[in-house]
Amino acid sequence: MGRAGDGSPEAEGPGRAAGEGDGDAPDFARAIRALPAGALFLFLGDSITEQNLYTAYFELYVRSRWQPWIFRFVNVGWGGHRAGDALGRLQRDVLVRRPDVVTVCFGMNDGEYRAPDRAVLRTYRRDLDLLVRRLLEAGTAHVVVLSPPPVDLDAAPHLAQVRYNDTLEGLTSAAAEVAQARGCRFVDLFHPLLRAMRLAKSVRPQFCVVPDGVHPAPAGHLAMAYHLLAGLGLVVPAASATIDAAAGQVLRTDACVVSDLTSDQRGVRCTLAADAPPFPLPEDAADAAVLVPWGEELGHNLLSVVGLRPGRYGVYSGPDPLGDWSAEELRRGVPIHVRPAVATRWHAALDLARRRFDDHLFAWRRLDPGVAGPEAGGTADVLRAYLRLGDAQEAALRALLRPLPLPLEVVPQVALRFARWEVAGPYPLQGRDGYGAEFPPERGEPAPWTEAASPRPADGFLDFGRLFGGMQQAAAYARCRLHVPGEAVLRLRLGSDDGWKLWVGGRFVGGRDVYRGAAPDQDRIEVPVAAGWNDILLRVNNGAGDWQLFCAGAVTGLDPGAEGEVRLAAGG
Repeated sequence: MGRAGDGSPEAEGPGRAAGEGDGDAPDFARAIRALPAGALFLFLGDSITEQNLYTAYFELYVRSRWQPWIFRFVNVGWGGHRAGDALGRLQRDVLVRRPDVVTVCFGMNDGEYRAPDRAVLRTYRRDLDLLVRRLLEAGTAHVVVLSPPPVDLDAAPHLAQVRYNDTLEGLTSAAAEVAQARGCRFVDLFHPLLRAMRLAKSVRPQFCVVPDGVHPAPAGHLAMAYHLLAGLGLVVPAASATIDAAAGQVLRTDACVVSDLTSDQRGVRCTLAADAPPFPLPEDAADAAVLVPWGEELGHNLLSVVGLRPGRYGVYSGPDPLGDWSAEELRRGVPIHVRPAVATRWHAALDLARRRFDDHLFAWRRLDPGVAGPEAGGTADVLRAYLRLGDAQEAALRALLRPLPLPLEVVPQVALRFARWEVAGPYPLQGRDGYGAEFPPERGEPAPWTEAASPRPADGFLDFGRLFGGMQQAAAYARCRLHVPGEAVLRLRLGSDDGWKLWVGGRFVGGRDVYRGAAPDQDRIEVPVAAGWNDILLRVNNGAGDWQLFCAGAVTGLDPGAEGEVRLAAGG
């Protein structure tokens, strides 16, 4: 940490993402970075905190980028609570744990779901101030006061009638005053989220990330996590690299190392080892993209390649396609998003972080593991078992969040559109082995071929059920021809319901004997193709239900600019 270009606050600062009111954010980041290994980061709040979403996103980001800290994280959010309720449980839930950093997020319930009221505001300010003062007097190194988030008045009309966002805005101002008076960091979640929600609704009136009006959905929580990270100066630049393909040189790297470089004007091969993995936008939080620039700033690394011949290029990591860009776009720099293996690890880490909170919630409410003894409501053996489980979960999280070396290949590419096929079938299986049975098309024998157009050429979709009347226990074939001007590599991305087989140029390439619903990009195949015309034959079996095929792909390995000489035609 702290070396030039390593993405640490000392080296780079918080970056463009730090946002409003972040003048002292780098200083704050440096201060908490100086805490000892094993320092405890505790989230204190109401039901929005107990949802364990903004807290989990925050935890995963910090763990992935600041491994040397080896922070521990505990969430003690409690549904329905106000700042005054937290005072009553402060010793048991917070102080006994001796946290180093505490975030305090109350206000949603403190406003009593009423119109602005001075008495309510005074009570909140008094209770919040006493809560912060007691935390500081107990030796908590850093207290971070958060404002409440806004409510969605369209989703909760009864809150619109009492102008509840006006109430929350008053509580936000009170929270800022308390933080300033006590010398604490304050992060405003209310105003940036309210502005973003209003802007999104102006474009999409039905836009909603707070479905019950009060508790944010995952997208709302991801936006909260972003503003918390930015407000604390913890957002660091993504890894980036610039490579000169013609010279075979690495010109610049930030927060990463590039090795095993081979290149020429037709492409690049290398391995990029980033200091931290990108944090992909979770599918269930995709709407966060219109609230905060999470995907733009946290969801990818950046690659720039100069010295390439004009043309289009595909970027791959092993069999995984990461994008398709022109030489000029690559020169300016393109986002390298996570490959499936990394996304899978992220999702596993998020699931583990949330399961860990479920375990903690049970132990905290039933056993109180903050008190090391049987008087906590359980036996010492149970408490020790719980602590061992927590240690194992911590180790698993750290392992899941370690960055993986990223093999990269930048190659000339021609994308294919499978618009027209010839199809043959159906061939009843009649109790035979559905995968092993052979029929005339794969034996090169005459078959009743008819032409079929794909309604979605970009992914070559065919619905055999519609074409052949929904027959079950049957096989069908689709074929086309590919022309390339020279030796190349055909990269296909297939999806099928159910199993499939593939032949290219009369040679069996492979298949999968599976029962599943079809979706794009379920299987990936790379196969060399010769100059001239190459026959492509696909077989799809159907057990029962839907009977479908997806086929997308590209040709790589040709000279840049060869697009005009690559052709697809129906038939074989």
